[in-house]
Amino acid sequence: MIIKTNSGLSPDVVITISGVEVDYAAINKITLSLDENKHDICTISIAGLAPKSITDYIDAPVRVFISTGPGREQEFCGYVVYVEPGSNSQAGLVNNSPFQVSNVVCLGTSVSMKGSKNKVWESTSLPIIAQTLAYNYGYSLDVYKDTFEFPRLVQSSESDWAFLLKVCEMYGMRVTVHGTHMHIWDPFKALGRLSSFNKLYTSRSTLDNVPGSILKFTGTFGYLSPEGMSTNFKTASLDRYGTIVEVTSASQKDHSWSGNGHSSKFMNEINTTTQTVEEASRKMKEYNRKYFAFNASVQIVGGSGVVPGGVVEVRDYNSNFDGYWYVHSVQHTIGGSQYLTDLKIARDYNTVDEYVIPTVSTFNSPPDPVLINNSWRTSRSMVTLYV
Repeated sequence: MIIKTNSGLSPDVVITISGVEVDYAAINKITLSLDENKHDICTISIAGLAPKSITDYIDAPVRVFISTGPGREQEFCGYVVYVEPGSNSQAGLVNNSPFQVSNVVCLGTSVSMKGSKNKVWESTSLPIIAQTLAYNYGYSLDVYKDTFEFPRLVQSSESDWAFLLKVCEMYGMRVTVHGTHMHIWDPFKALGRLSSFNKLYTSRSTLDNVPGSILKFTGTFGYLSPEGMSTNFKTASLDRYGTIVEVTSASQKDHSWSGNGHSSKFMNEINTTTQTVEEASRKMKEYNRKYFAFNASVQIVGGSGVVPGGVVEVRDYNSNFDGYWYVHSVQHTIGGSQYLTDLKIARDYNTVDEYVIPTVSTFNSPPDPVLINNSWRTSRSMVTLYV
């Protein structure tokens, strides 16, 4: 069951399904997974779910709110996509139900974008596409203002979600939809954007057993990513005079998340069909933002408020890898009164001496979601184009 204790590490949790609060004594565990370029996923494990109510949950709107204090809050809004009832006859009845444990699996509001469509987008760009989709689905929006346009893009039997991911990848951007807010960002500007910022403390710290305390840290450090890739890339394209020009990742002004990227032992030559130097440069941006040399999996106490695209500061290892890290993914797990968060974090440099704070507008809190006719919509229209 979900229990609130007097400990500052015990979270406040509010769960509603179809606008009705659940029985917290019947909740075994809540898992909330947030990842860049993926739908938010929330799984609610319920003990002794009544047989007649199992199918009633399908498509129901769900809200989960987690808080460990001011500034440490996490909200999920979405819909039940399926229920996994489990029954073991040898285990007897729980709450007079033969289904001892049932998992209610929910996807974030972006699940509404999954239907396949066909469309031709003429003279379009990422901001134009993002604004169109945000309006269609009732989202508020933050999108990086990039003036690069495509003469034509074809969306062929692709969902709006898959098409948006494809376009974001062309720009080297990342996307999430949390609640009813779509956020599209440049990973290399995360330190200035600060969609979230949290400090993580090691066992050396005098701040023991507080939200952000590190329980486990497992790193993969080297001038290769875990995928076996370096971040040195090159390709060739034609300039305006028809001359072949070599474009490298190092030639890009923003070639590192820190501004001081690493050097690898080898160069990756990218086979691409780019027709102009500008397109080739954009392809380098796409690859630069995919692979980081320093990667870590971290488990911490608490963690509400940490989101993909945010930044965490690792403290008190007294090492070169203390400092700022980019957040790829977050998984919150609550059971009983315990609240743990697992993070995938990365950086592409090995120093605590230099940080480049990019000139970019800071992320502001988006409008709250509201439930209208069993559909989540933003409470206020908001489109922010930032540079």
